[in-house]
Parts: sequence; C-alpha cells; structure tokens
Amino acid sequence: MNIRTVSLLAVISSMVFAQSIKAGGSVSFEEVRGKIPGGVARHIEAGSAVAEVGEAIRLGRHFTHLGGARIGPYRFEAISKAAGGSFEITIVTEVQFLGQAGNATDSPEEAAKVSETFLHYEVRPGGDGAAAELSDQERKNVVALAKKVYNEVSSNQNLRYSRSEYERDETSGTLRRGYDQNNHLRMVELSVATGDHGGFKVEIYCNETSIPSFVLWEDSYWSFDPDKPGETIDNVAERRFYFSSQGQLARSLEKVFQGTSPKDLLGNRDQAKNYQYAADPHGAVFFFKTLKNLTQTGNPDWEKVINDLHGAQNMMDGPDGE
Repeated sequence: MNIRTVSLLAVISSMVFAQSIKAGGSVSFEEVRGKIPGGVARHIEAGSAVAEVGEAIRLGRHFTHLGGARIGPYRFEAISKAAGGSFEITIVTEVQFLGQAGNATDSPEEAAKVSETFLHYEVRPGGDGAAAELSDQERKNVVALAKKVYNEVSSNQNLRYSRSEYERDETSGTLRRGYDQNNHLRMVELSVATGDHGGFKVEIYCNETSIPSFVLWEDSYWSFDPDKPGETIDNVAERRFYFSSQGQLARSLEKVFQGTSPKDLLGNRDQAKNYQYAADPHGAVFFFKTLKNLTQTGNPDWEKVINDLHGAQNMMDGPDGE
C-alpha cells in the first residue's frame, strides 16, 4: 500500500463521523470489467453469470471534484454456470488520487481524477450470507449475555495483555489482547490514528470461547474551535453492537458527542442520548467476520484489517445513506 492509498484511509477515518463516505453506491459490472485484466475477466465470466449491477464505495461530498464517484472494492452477486450455486465476487483495487496534471496528490479531497489498479478478486460462497433473523426474545437474551460478558471482562483485573504496534506513512496503530487465567482471549482493543486529525478505536469483548459478544466502536476527529482561536474540539461518534455467538446482530446503538477537554468529553459522553442504529444486515455479517478474524489472528495484516473494518462500517450504513 502506498502513501496515496493510506491517504484514502485517513480521509475515510477522519470524515466517517460526518457519514460522508458510504458503501452502497451502485456500479455496473461492465464499468468495473474495464479495470480487470482481460484474461482474469474472461476467466470469471467463463465460470459464472455475474450480476449486471453491484456495490462500490461512494466518495462523499467533501471531495471537491470527485463527490459521488465510485471506487473499489467492488462487490457483485454471481451464479456458478456449472453448479448453479450463488456466491459473491469482490474485485479489489489499489486507489490513487491524481491532480489536474495527472500527478499523484497527497490531498485526496482536492483530487481531480482517480486511478485504480487491479490487485486480485475474492470469492465468497453462499451469496450475501446474512444471518438468520432473531426473535424478540432471542434478541433480549443476546443483549443480556453481551452485557454480562462486558461486565465480566471489563471488571477482570487479572487479564494478561499482549501488545503490538504498527506504523506506516500516515497510519499508526496499537493492538492489545487480554487473556484470562485459562489463557482464553477475552478482550481485543485496536486503536488506529490516520493522519493528523482523526482515527478510530474498536474494543471487542469476547465470551469464554473467544467469540465477539459486545463491541464498542468509536470514530473521532478534531477541529479548531471557531469561537476560541487556537483551541480544538474533539468530535466522537460511538456505536455499540450486541452479537450472538453465530454473528447475528441483536442490537446496535449510536451516540454522538463532542468536548474541548478529556473531562468535558467524558461528561458529554455520559449525557449523550443513545439512538437505535439501523445497521445493514449484510454489513453486520461482514463486520462480525472481520472482528472474529481479528480475535483469531496472532499477527494481523494491519492494512487488510483497517480496510475491512472501514468497509464493514460503511456497508452497515446501507446503500441509501448520504
């Protein structure tokens, strides 16, 4: 991943609070086919019937010249010509933002063009894989269990932690894993800073079999205080997810708050109202799988983890969000 790709992650992370970059922008396979090497495209089409329209990441309004443009990864439903089963194809590309003269730019928001290079494609069986619907009572049970797991893990003073760090170009991160006395993974905390203005943090609280149960996601960015020159305001969007051990999302909440100091931020967080967050079920499935992979991998592929987590958050916002 080069600096231009990392710059994209910086923009996504710092602006996701404003929900200005979304997944779910429709795109035709004919358009994406032009980004795929001919031999690879022929191989895909020889074995499968690909849907004419799929999904992509849609650039938000803060991109001066590129607002509304689509970029990869691109996702299409497909049917095997041989077996007849359904599956999903994801076309993965490397993105570069270019200026008017065609040169790479470190300011994606002001870029005039986008260049994409095909990297590979991925196949996932079983269509969108959305989890089975929970009954009202099952939702209550899952939420109660997730709360129990959170309270049990967060109050455990005897967890043994491992720590790893990552830094490349504009992106840096810290990964902590907490193990109980039986050496079971019970908690994962990933903090990522992208650029100078923002980042995200995810805390994963696991049951006794190390499966994610309660998840706390926090996106943050800072801006200058217009009323107090030289001072800053921290802006935070916090989401809470309650998962069953099979990956079914029983409840999701969201609150938004800001503050000018750690004490102010904490107080406003406690007073902020929780709202029901209507997560797209397909995005929730992908989010759970990404979280599960993070709990089961000792040395994660940081770039893939960051891309997948942001992709999942954008997918959960749904195709109609603006």
